[in-house]
Amino acid sequence: MLTNKKCKYIDKEKVRMVIDYAKEIARQGLDGGYENFKEQSYAVFTYAVNLYGFSAFPKVVSDEEFEKVNSPIQYRGATDAEFNANLLCDYDYHYGKGYFGYGIYSDPNRDTAHGYAHHVHDREKVIDSRIMKFKLEEDTRLYTDAFAEFNPSSIIDKINHPDIMYVRHLMKSVRPKEMRYFVDKLISDSTLALLLGYDGVHHTYYQTFNRGRMVVSESEFRRVCSLSRKYKDGTINFKKKYAKDEFLNE
Repeated sequence: MLTNKKCKYIDKEKVRMVIDYAKEIARQGLDGGYENFKEQSYAVFTYAVNLYGFSAFPKVVSDEEFEKVNSPIQYRGATDAEFNANLLCDYDYHYGKGYFGYGIYSDPNRDTAHGYAHHVHDREKVIDSRIMKFKLEEDTRLYTDAFAEFNPSSIIDKINHPDIMYVRHLMKSVRPKEMRYFVDKLISDSTLALLLGYDGVHHTYYQTFNRGRMVVSESEFRRVCSLSRKYKDGTINFKKKYAKDEFLNE
């Protein structure tokens, strides 16, 4: 079963590195100002994803092993079938920037995914080609409290987590005060949950940060790739050339 169990320890060094990275970007804001924080906030999130090794490829298993994974089937709808293939095969995958923040959005209700894959006048077969299914590993850590987009200062004083004091101290000790304002904006709720040791969050939807926690059946992998212009061969061997990459699964 998926767990909301609190992580006993956070990686303090990595937390500090992410906040220091946010401070570097914040200095640019002090010089020129930011009209829109979303791109800069996404850059901080992407830095954290790579630092924590969350950019690992999904695990591809046999259809029999997939059935044994004790977690709900997740459905993901995309506006183009190519996006799902990129999720499975592209090292430089770009996470979703949805209303609730960053991550791989999915839902156990296929109808929800259908809504995101649907275009006006599309045939059902075309819509189905844009929906993929997967599961999350049984010990995936999900934070289940509601998050407010791009405003961690709204929850950082309320969040119930044993390690929040350390993160709060680092963020509130940023000087000068003007830079602290930028850092608050740059550390999104998604990034904050990641720093606290979670693989994703679960609110209205599932929102996964750790791509390596995804489990995909071999038949689904081949189906998704067969619909792709870039990964048409549908082979699992594609990711083997990245085997030595420190952020990817062997």
